[in-house]
Amino acid sequence: MAVQEATQHPDATTSAAPLSSWGGLVAKLVFLLIGLLIAFVVVMVVNTRNSEATHLKDRQGWDDVYQALKDAKDDKEKVAALEGVWSKVDTSSAHPYVMLELAQEQYQLAVSEQRPAPERKRSLDRAKQVFDLVREREGKHPLYGGLASEGSAACREQAGDLDGAIQVLTDAVGRYESHFLHTKLCYELGRAYWMRSLKSADAKDREEALRWEDKAIQDTQDNASRGFRWREEAQFIKSVLEKHGPAWPDSAPPPAKPAVEQKTSAEKTPDAKTAEEKSPAEPKKADAPADPKAAKSEK
Repeated sequence: MAVQEATQHPDATTSAAPLSSWGGLVAKLVFLLIGLLIAFVVVMVVNTRNSEATHLKDRQGWDDVYQALKDAKDDKEKVAALEGVWSKVDTSSAHPYVMLELAQEQYQLAVSEQRPAPERKRSLDRAKQVFDLVREREGKHPLYGGLASEGSAACREQAGDLDGAIQVLTDAVGRYESHFLHTKLCYELGRAYWMRSLKSADAKDREEALRWEDKAIQDTQDNASRGFRWREEAQFIKSVLEKHGPAWPDSAPPPAKPAVEQKTSAEKTPDAKTAEEKSPAEPKKADAPADPKAAKSEK
């Protein structure tokens, strides 16, 4: 009888097998989702802790910078303070600021005429070194990269290396087109070309100088009222190169002034002599006696 019932329902055992397989698959998916959820929570906790640690480190770094600079009174003291805090903030967001500020302070010492030449050279070399370090490490930063390029070019120009300044600025104007200093970098590049043209008399340098100065002026045309101090210098250089404009008030190079000849009394003009002859001579006054008593005795 049992054999007969089994033969009457053959799908009973075959339908139970798929159900058990589906149940195992669902269980695996549940365990997988739980594992992913746990991993996500762990990652979020770790990221939160790392973010908090980074925030605390950055805040501590800026606090160290403030404490180091708050009592500095001049450029020398600022340089000493920045050099001292350099290693304390090397892993915080304040480190690029410390590097850039140190380079700028060293540059100010380098151009100070009150300091001896050897000290000025050491400051200039240190400024160039730090500016280049900022360019290397923070070249992609929206703020520090452009400022470091400008400072590095200024150091090279101060040292007489106009070729190096042009190379740095050429790279900068192509790299920082969206930087707020882009138009000023164009002006600096044009000025470097112009200064080199004064030594080499190369027509190509003059062409490049005119091109970059014109670009800087055109890019600030809409913001001319904002008072860019360097814009007037750019207009002057362009005027010198084009030989008209502010550098040439009459729209042409001024003529050379003739030398003024000093005429002697014998070479006076006839009009001057006639005027002297017509003017009557004034009567001479008697000399007053030096002693009042002598004057009374004469009377």
